[in-house]
This record gives sequence, C-alpha cells and structure tokens, in this order.
Amino acid sequence: MPPEDLLTAIRRRPFVPFRMHVSDGSVFEIRHPELLLVGFASVIVGIPAQPEQSYYTRTEVVANSHIVRLVPMEQAGAQKGNGQA
Repeated sequence: MPPEDLLTAIRRRPFVPFRMHVSDGSVFEIRHPELLLVGFASVIVGIPAQPEQSYYTRTEVVANSHIVRLVPMEQAGAQKGNGQA
C-alpha cells in the first residue's frame, strides 16, 4: 500500500479508527493516529496494552507491500451486525 494512503487514513479529521489487514492474515487495530508511524517502505505500529490507550507498550514493523486493506472500524462493526464477517 502506498504510504500516501496510510497518511490519508491517519490524518483524517475527525480521525476514524481502522483495522489494517496484512497479507499474512494479521490484523492491527489503529485506534489512535499517534500509534502508526508511516515510512516509505514500512510502518511502525504501536501496540497498546489496553485498546483505549494512546501510547504503546510494544511495536511491530510491517512492510507497506504487505498491507492489503484498511477497514474503518465503524464499517467492520456494521458488517458483523449484518451477519457478515
């Protein structure tokens, strides 16, 4: 995924939390824009101990080329409510 797409997602105002799906099946919930540091070839994802925290306790590095989609969490919740996964 181009870094510009990731920057657009974290710069959106008001910010909309999203799930970042990765090619290995991993999913990262980005609930705060401060928890995603976007680089040219990779992103650093801050993983908080509690979902509501805006600070991380550990990090993961993900290659941009392995990010397959971003799904707004409000949309993801609506899909589950409709019987869809």
